[in-house]
Amino acid sequence: MNAPSVTIVNNFIFKDCTALTAVSFPKAVSIGSYAFSGTGDPMLSIYLGSTPPGLATELFYGITSPKTVNVFVPGDPTGYGYGPLDTAHLLGSDDDGWLHGLAGSGWDPTTEDNIDPDLNNNNINASIAKNP
Repeated sequence: MNAPSVTIVNNFIFKDCTALTAVSFPKAVSIGSYAFSGTGDPMLSIYLGSTPPGLATELFYGITSPKTVNVFVPGDPTGYGYGPLDTAHLLGSDDDGWLHGLAGSGWDPTTEDNIDPDLNNNNINASIAKNP
């Protein structure tokens, strides 16, 4: 699903979309709670812009089996991790930052902090890379 002009990805937008395998929001500034809850495919690719969007909590609420989430960004963006391109695999991890926010704890772009680390879904294995 390609949404090149979407800036706000609403709560529950893909809830129970069991065949969802890829989404593109290059202009997203925020992604709402439960946006990807109930997405059944074990792999999801998310294409974003060079500025990391804010993340509400529990984006993948209800995902009870391992799910690989590959985030792709253009060029050498900053803000997604601790370096120009930070790759982190979060399954069972205590790491902090944007990818951890994607796994459920949320992420505030103003403070660059996670909102609630206790909400992470340890079934989410996320990584970030340059657009292929």
